[in-house]
Amino acid sequence: MVTKKTNGLPRHAILAVLIAVNIVISIFVLTKPDGAMKLEELRAGGAENFAQILEFYESDEYKQQQTQWIQQALWQTAGTAPNPTNPTQEEPTPIASDSSLQESIEQIVDEWYIHGNPDARYTVIEYSDLECPFCKRHHQNGTLKSLIEQYPEDVNHIFRHFPLNNIHPNAQLAWEAAECAGDLDWTDAFFAYIDETFKLTSINRAWLLQVANTLWLNQDAFESCLDNWEFTTTVANQLSEWQSLFGVSWTPGNVLVDTETGKFVLIAGAYPVDRFIQELENMKNNE
Repeated sequence: MVTKKTNGLPRHAILAVLIAVNIVISIFVLTKPDGAMKLEELRAGGAENFAQILEFYESDEYKQQQTQWIQQALWQTAGTAPNPTNPTQEEPTPIASDSSLQESIEQIVDEWYIHGNPDARYTVIEYSDLECPFCKRHHQNGTLKSLIEQYPEDVNHIFRHFPLNNIHPNAQLAWEAAECAGDLDWTDAFFAYIDETFKLTSINRAWLLQVANTLWLNQDAFESCLDNWEFTTTVANQLSEWQSLFGVSWTPGNVLVDTETGKFVLIAGAYPVDRFIQELENMKNNE
């Protein structure tokens, strides 16, 4: 058997070494003697700054970022994302309810692009990143389209912006481009633009312009929309929404909402349609 010779360690081995080194360094920094700790405080600009840095390292935000970075690197190395746990073996997610959410939910449903029956009682609000590999898999699997096909009168779907700008530098621009498409040709153009963007192997301004051209959008108007940052604020506002309303901290962050009661469940991750059906039926049984 002939095997292909490669130079150096394979990428997955290099990644494993880097992660291990990072863990060892972190343990060393957090457990070393007082003299060394004082040195770190000086490097951070004082004990107070250093304490804030350590506090950030312990925060859920930092842990979530680290998880995203590691899983992103693993996905790029392996060419695939890990499968979620089989949803049929899980208990339904507890249903949350907050009467103060009702007005916000109604505003989202009334003012946003809707895929499916606009009068459906149940809405999946998907907080997504157009440069995220898990979001891409979730979308290309047709999970939510399948859910709507099985419950055409009961369920619709709304996209909301959740660009992870620290690891996906073009995600913000991609969402602004989708907004420009929707502004030029409304709902069908908005969802079609998202479909085409998720097909891209990489995202940059030139490719985003090409997507607009593929969809026969007015090129001058589209480019002007991007260059004038017409939807920068819109995307930024939704970045604060995902955490404050539903506690979403993962992409894709799917929130199944009963628009009549304000009750919701969070389905965080690229789960198959069976999981969504399970949560929907549980919600319907608890009306």
